[in-house]
Amino acid sequence: MNDSKTRTNCELETLVANTKADLHEVRNRTVKGHGAPFLIPRRELARTAEREVTLPGVEQAKLYSEALRGKFKQKRYTFTVTPKESQPPDTIKGLLKSKINPTDINVGINSLKILTDGRVRIETGSSEEIETLTKDIDDKCPDKLEVSLPKLRNPSLVIYNIPEDISIRNIDDALLAQNPELNLKTGDIAV
Repeated sequence: MNDSKTRTNCELETLVANTKADLHEVRNRTVKGHGAPFLIPRRELARTAEREVTLPGVEQAKLYSEALRGKFKQKRYTFTVTPKESQPPDTIKGLLKSKINPTDINVGINSLKILTDGRVRIETGSSEEIETLTKDIDDKCPDKLEVSLPKLRNPSLVIYNIPEDISIRNIDDALLAQNPELNLKTGDIAV
C-alpha cells in the first residue's frame, strides 16, 4: 500500500514539475507572425481512487469546438417604425413609449434604437411578439406611425451537373424532395 502511494506521489510530483515548466514556457513565449492563437498543451492529470487532483491557477485548454460554442449570432427579430409626417426620431420614441405598454400585451422589447435616417428600430424576442406589437402600434397610432418588417434577400444560385432526367419543369419538385430540412414550399424556388 505504501509503495502504491509513493509511486502515485512521484508521478504527481513529476506531473507538477512538467506542468510548471510548460506553463513557464507558455508565459514567456511571444507569438510572432500573424497573431494566430496557440493552445496550452493538454495533459491528463493522474486520477486517484479518492479524488481528482487539479493544479490551482492552471486552466485546461479548450477544444476549438468548445471555444466557439455560443459565439454564433442568434436570430434577431426586428422591425422599423417610420413616421407618416416628418417628425424627429425622439418624438417617435416618446410617442411609442407613451402609447404602447409592452407589459399589458406581454411583449418583451430587447432594444429600441434610433437609426440615422430617422426611423426607429425595435428588437423583440420572437416573431409572435413582433406580430402582437405591430398590431398594437397599428391600432393605437394608425395616423402617425407606419410599421415595416424587414424583407429577406432572395439569393440566386447556379447548380451544375444536374442529371438529365430533371428538367426545368420538375427541378422545383426535385429540390424540395431532396432538401426537406430547408422547409421550403412549392413556389419558393424560382427557376
